[in-house]
Amino acid sequence: KATQLLAIWIAETLEDQYMFRALSGDTTLSFGQAQTAPTRSIYGGGKVSDATITTADTFDLTLIDKAVTTAVLATPKIRPVLINGDYYFICVLSPKQVRDMRTNITSGQWLDIQKAISERGIDRSPIARGSLGMYNQTLLYSHEFVQTYANWGAGANVVGARALFCGAQSAVVAYKESAPSYVEKSFDYSNQ
Repeated sequence: KATQLLAIWIAETLEDQYMFRALSGDTTLSFGQAQTAPTRSIYGGGKVSDATITTADTFDLTLIDKAVTTAVLATPKIRPVLINGDYYFICVLSPKQVRDMRTNITSGQWLDIQKAISERGIDRSPIARGSLGMYNQTLLYSHEFVQTYANWGAGANVVGARALFCGAQSAVVAYKESAPSYVEKSFDYSNQ
């Protein structure tokens, strides 16, 4: 039981929370090398900084289009991930960003894409089965540990999230060759 709980803690804390914090540019982390803040940020509503975000600037598909364009034109290039012979970028969204994207009824956004899929009878698409799917050469995922903030906007009171747009080798986790040894002893302190 203790080994299972330890494995869950390691997965959730070290791999998930710290990985997402590091990828989001959390400069309070230290893994033997100073973290740097993101240098290529794309904001909703055409905004240019955390301080200019408003509650109306929600996540939509135009942000993915801008991110793909930025990745393709970047120097150095953001190299896509090779999966089964095709190249894809990866975008990880917070659950609230997914909600905003899915409920956007503006023309050319998520609802229109879903209608087109439905009209073509593609009911077995990843989107129809509940996963996020793909848009513009980008695989979409949702994860609870995408970093959220409550200090954006002019009054530093707007809640927001920093979705991650990644290519190949965006993050690397290294482990030593063998797992650390763990010994669990069970005894009942003479309570027989």
